[in-house]
Amino acid sequence: MEQRFNHSSFNAGKDVVCAGMIKVVNGRLRYIDNNSGHYKPPRRNLHSAIKLLSECGVDMYMGVQVGMKEQVRGELVFHTYNVAALFLANMNARPDLTEKVNE
Repeated sequence: MEQRFNHSSFNAGKDVVCAGMIKVVNGRLRYIDNNSGHYKPPRRNLHSAIKLLSECGVDMYMGVQVGMKEQVRGELVFHTYNVAALFLANMNARPDLTEKVNE
């Protein structure tokens, strides 16, 4: 029997650090972003989520990318950091790639 639950069930409806997408391959984090759709977590929340994962022992150096959607000078953009550790060390670091998002 298939079970269905609301995404808020993960945290029993309580506050969360951040919302977005993650990709895990063979038990290793490979990608994390704040592109949740409904919620609009700011840069600091994504940074807090990455910091928390790092403090819990998740390796941010080996092939982990960070994606971040945010408003910059009135335009929606998507930044990509090829090394999560760079974003972890400085959440205002220059991204490796920035693309304009058309919604």
